[in-house]
Amino acid sequence: ASVKLRRMDLASFIACARARDVVRAGEVTRPILEAYQHWLARHEARPGRRLGWNSQAARIRALRTWFGWLTRQNVLLHSPASELTV
Repeated sequence: ASVKLRRMDLASFIACARARDVVRAGEVTRPILEAYQHWLARHEARPGRRLGWNSQAARIRALRTWFGWLTRQNVLLHSPASELTV
């Protein structure tokens, strides 16, 4: 997938996190990620049309990749997204 698509996938999570006053990667917890998953399931991409399962899964995969990278870079000790399933 392109960098632009991944950036868009992460942007939706970042917007949801900011709405919860979460602004640092270290503040993200599994419950926050699970709440985001529930939000994705209810989110309407267009009026009356929810995000498809593939779109939801892509956004979760982008989060797992991003948090995995942050862990490998020693920014985080553990990825809160490592156990998320799609």
